[in-house]
Amino acid sequence: MPSRLITDSTEHIVLNGNCTTDAVGRLTRGLAEVLAQIELKPSSGRAKVKFAQVLNGFAEPEVFSAFPSACVYALEAEYDENYAMNVVPSSMLEETATNGSQLYITNELSCRVNVEIWCQDTKERSLFVNAIEQLSSPVEYMSGMRIQLPHYYNTTCTLSLKSVEYEDTEELNSRRYRKARFTFMGSMCVFRTHTLPKLNPKTKVTVTDIENDGL
Repeated sequence: MPSRLITDSTEHIVLNGNCTTDAVGRLTRGLAEVLAQIELKPSSGRAKVKFAQVLNGFAEPEVFSAFPSACVYALEAEYDENYAMNVVPSSMLEETATNGSQLYITNELSCRVNVEIWCQDTKERSLFVNAIEQLSSPVEYMSGMRIQLPHYYNTTCTLSLKSVEYEDTEELNSRRYRKARFTFMGSMCVFRTHTLPKLNPKTKVTVTDIENDGL
């Protein structure tokens, strides 16, 4: 199941034991999966347009180019050195979430994330820039966006749009590349599981003879 935007402030998020990414990768993967769901509906009556590919990190050399495309990658990340470890209460967990282990919140992560979009005409770039601007603030009750991350304990992260830059250089223009770069600031909790020691209770019974003079 891909990551998704959360737009209902009353939605109860239940954590589980699924963890398939590293500390920073969960933020970039979540944002990439949400960007892949953008669907443009041009007013001219043309067919709907989506990103041909959205990459979590830079493309490998053998990956062919496809347009329009987007690339999500992390810059520096910082941990809150004053954060105190907390046990995740059972009310926030699935019944079999951790298979006998305890889930802890160990820290809070702040990370700057860049999104590059690559198009082949200025109109298409403008439409995607507008779509990402709308996506970055989908609700009225909070600034930024909140994303559910099923690949990282089913927790959530928040991302706020900080800047956007159009990159129109002579070299890019000569190759008909129309590029834009967004910068987001993301934050979320860091978790880890700890296996609890197995209990092997034993009963010890001591019998003492009591002398009864009346018998």
